[in-house]
Amino acid sequence: MTSDKLTLEPAQYSLWWPIAGLAAILCITFYPYLFGGKILLPTDMYDTMTAPSNAQYGPPQAQDHYFYDALAQGYPYKIRTEAGLRSGTLAYWDPHVLGGYPAYAETLAGNFDVFNVLGLWLGPLELITTQIIIEMMIAGLGLFFLLSFFRVERLVALLFSSAFMLNSMFILSIANRWSLGSFCWVPFTTLMSMYYLRDRRNIYLIFASIFLCLSFLGGTFQSSFFCSFIAVIIFLFYPSSKSFLSRIAAVGCVGIAAFLLSAIMWLPSLELFLRTLYRGGALNSTSVYAKYTVIQRLLSLPLAFVYFHFPGIAGGPKSFSLKIGAHVDICDFNGAIGFLPALFSFWGCIALRKELKLRPFLVLSACGLLLPIITPLYAILYHRFFLVASFGLCVVGAVAFQSVLDHDAFRSKFKKYLRRAKAALASLIVVLSIACLYITVNLGSVTKAFTKAVAPMILSSAQGVGNESWLLGRVSKTLQYYTFGSLALWGPILLAVSIIIFLDLYYAKKIKKQPFLFIMLVGSTAQLMIFAISWLPSINPEQFPLSPQNGITTFLRNDPADSRYAVLRDTSKDPYILPSNSSDFYRINDFTAYESLTPPSMSAFYHRDVPKDSLDLRLLGLANVKYVLARSQVIQTTDAHKVFYGNGITIYENMLCKPRAYLVHQCTIVNTDTEISAHLLRKDFDGSIALFAKQDVPENISISQVGQDSMQSERDSVQVTRSENEEVDISVSTRAKGILILTDTYYPGWKCYANGQKRELCRADGYMRAVMVDPGHSTIVFRFEPDIFIAGATTSAASALFCLGAIAFLNVRNRNKIVDETI
Repeated sequence: MTSDKLTLEPAQYSLWWPIAGLAAILCITFYPYLFGGKILLPTDMYDTMTAPSNAQYGPPQAQDHYFYDALAQGYPYKIRTEAGLRSGTLAYWDPHVLGGYPAYAETLAGNFDVFNVLGLWLGPLELITTQIIIEMMIAGLGLFFLLSFFRVERLVALLFSSAFMLNSMFILSIANRWSLGSFCWVPFTTLMSMYYLRDRRNIYLIFASIFLCLSFLGGTFQSSFFCSFIAVIIFLFYPSSKSFLSRIAAVGCVGIAAFLLSAIMWLPSLELFLRTLYRGGALNSTSVYAKYTVIQRLLSLPLAFVYFHFPGIAGGPKSFSLKIGAHVDICDFNGAIGFLPALFSFWGCIALRKELKLRPFLVLSACGLLLPIITPLYAILYHRFFLVASFGLCVVGAVAFQSVLDHDAFRSKFKKYLRRAKAALASLIVVLSIACLYITVNLGSVTKAFTKAVAPMILSSAQGVGNESWLLGRVSKTLQYYTFGSLALWGPILLAVSIIIFLDLYYAKKIKKQPFLFIMLVGSTAQLMIFAISWLPSINPEQFPLSPQNGITTFLRNDPADSRYAVLRDTSKDPYILPSNSSDFYRINDFTAYESLTPPSMSAFYHRDVPKDSLDLRLLGLANVKYVLARSQVIQTTDAHKVFYGNGITIYENMLCKPRAYLVHQCTIVNTDTEISAHLLRKDFDGSIALFAKQDVPENISISQVGQDSMQSERDSVQVTRSENEEVDISVSTRAKGILILTDTYYPGWKCYANGQKRELCRADGYMRAVMVDPGHSTIVFRFEPDIFIAGATTSAASALFCLGAIAFLNVRNRNKIVDETI
C-alpha cells in the first residue's frame, strides 16, 4: 500500500480474543496472589517497622514501603465497607477513629464502587485483590473495544490494551485503587461519546453517562475531575457535524446525568468536603500540600519521558530513586506504558497530528503531560494527571503502529524516527553500563559516600526514624539495583533491544506479520509485567500476619468502658506507634486517624491548637481519651498514671478523662465557635458546663438553667448499654433536668430518641453531641440516619429508572423505525 490516508472505522472482533489474552496476562502477573497464598498488603513493613509489633518481628524490612497506604487506608476501608454491606447499612459510621467518622462519605475509599458487592462473599483481603484484577481486566477490555473503533487489528489492540492495563500509574497507585477503579471505565465512556458524535443517537449519550457514573463511583473528587476532563475533550475535539454549542450541551447532559446517577456518593461526599473546608476540619491532601517547584517539575520531565519507555529505570521499591536528583518521589510523574507503545505513541503525536479523529487523544496526551508540569494547576491536578496522558498515548500509539503496518508512507516516516530511537537507546545503554561498571569497581567508596548522603534524611523520612538500619540498608539495595545482574533494570532494556531487532527484521521482510506482532506483544507485555511483579509486594501472611496480637492492643481492647487512646511519639526517636487506622482492624478507638478529609472534631481542634510536641491531658480527657501510649517519652505528672508496659510501649491512664457519656446541669451560651475554642483552651475548663454557640442552643432549654449551679451530677446515673457503629444506647437517671453530653463527634445525620420519641440533637463543646434529658429514667438512643444519604440514594435510584426507561424507549423507537424503512 502506498496511500498515507488512514481508514479509522470500527472493526468487529470476537469477544474471546481480548478476554483470553488479557486474562492470561493478569493470571501470570498476579499468580502469587491467585495461587500462591500471598497478599498485596505490606504486612512485613507494619510488623517490623511500627510499634508495638516490631518488638515481636524484625529486623525492619519492607518489600515495598510505597504500598503502606494499602494497609493504612485501603484495608481499613474494606473492613468498613464489608461490615456495612453485611449489615445492610450503606451509610456506615466508623466509631474507631476521630471520635467517630462518616466513613461512607470518604471518596478515597471507593465506598460505592460497584464491585464492593463482592464483599458479601469475600473477606476484605480477598476483596481488594479481586477488585484489582477485575478492574484491570475492564480497563484492558475497554481500550481493546475503543481501538476496534479505529480498525486496529487484534494483536495490536491487545498489545496496547495490555499497556494501558499495566501502566505504571495503575501499579504504583494500586494501594488506594481509586485511579484504577475510576479509569477502568474511561475507555467505555469515550467509546460511547464517539459513537454519539458519529451516529447522533441519543442512546449513546445515556450509555456514556452510565460509564461516567461508574468512574465517579469508583474514584475520588480528583479522579472524577480527570474523567470529566477526558469526556469534555472528546466531545469538543472529535470530528462531528454537530455545532460547538450542541457539543457543549451534550457533554453537559452526560455530566449532569452521571452526577445524578451517582448522587448516592456525591451528596454525602460533598457534605463531608464542605464541612471539612469551611467548618474547622482538616484537609490532609498530598496534592494540595505538595511543594514541588516549577523547576523540580521541569527537571522531572526528561526523566518522565524516559520513564514512559522504561518504568524500571528510575529505581525499584527497595532502592532509592533517580528522581531524587530532582527531589521528586519515585511514585510521582509517571504513567509508563512500555517501550514499544511509548515509541509509537510519541512518534504518532507528531506524524498523525493532522488526523482529525485522533485530535482529542493528541490533546489529552499533551495536556496530561504538560498541565501538571508547567502550569499553576499542579495543586489540583497533581502528578496523577499523567494517567490522562497514558490513556491518550495508548490510543495514539495503537493507531500509529497500525498505520506503519498498513501504509508504506508511514512506514518510511517511522523508519527515520526509529534510527533516532536506536541512537537514544544505545546512548542509554552506554550510560547505564558505565554507571554499573563504576559502581562495581568502586563499590566501597560509592557505598560510603552514598551512606553519608542518606544519613541526614533519616529524620525527614516518613518511616526512617526508629528504622535506621532499614533506611541505610536501602543504600546497598540501590547499588545492587544498578548492577549488571539486575533483572528489573536490564530485563526491560534487553527486551527493548529485541523489539528493535525484530522491527528491523520486519522492515527487511525477514519475518511475517503475524509472528512479528505476536513477538511484539510478548516483548512489550513482558516488560510491563517485570515492572509490576517487581513492584507489587508479595507477602507471606503466615510469616508476617495481618494485625498481629500483642499486649498493648489486648489491654486496650479489654477496657470495659471502650475508651479512646492517643499516641505520644518522639518524632526524632520513635517509629510509628499503633499507626493511624490500625484501630479499625484491632477494634479499638483512636483519637486520631489517617484520612484525607477530617471533619470538625476534637482531634482536628487539638492538632491545630495544641503545640505539636506538647501533651494536654485535660483537653484529651474532654474527648474521652483515657490512655496515652508512649515509647521513649516519659509522662511525669499526677494527672497520668502508668498502668501497663509491654512490647516496649508504656500505657498511661489519663486521670482527667471524662466518661464517654455524662450529664451536666449548667451551660454557657456564646456567640461564635471562636469563643467556644477559647473556653476549651482555658486551663480551668473541665467539661462540667456545656458550651453552646447561639445557633446550637436546644430549643427546649430553660433560660433559668443558663449559668445555674447544680449539685445533681453526683447523683446522676449514665451508662452506655449498647454501642454499635451506627447506634449508641444510653440509660440515664437524674432527679433534675440536664444535658446529656456524648463525647462522640457531632456530625449531620445523627438523630436522637428519648424513650422512643425523637429529640433535638445539638452540638455542644464545639464538636460533641448533646440532648436535653428530663428528670427520671430515660433511654436515649443515638442513631446515624443521614437524610443526605437518603436524598442521594433516592436521586440515584430515580435517575437509574429514568435511564433504563429511556434506553427501552429509544430501542423500541429504533426498531419501529427500521421496520418502517423496510416496509
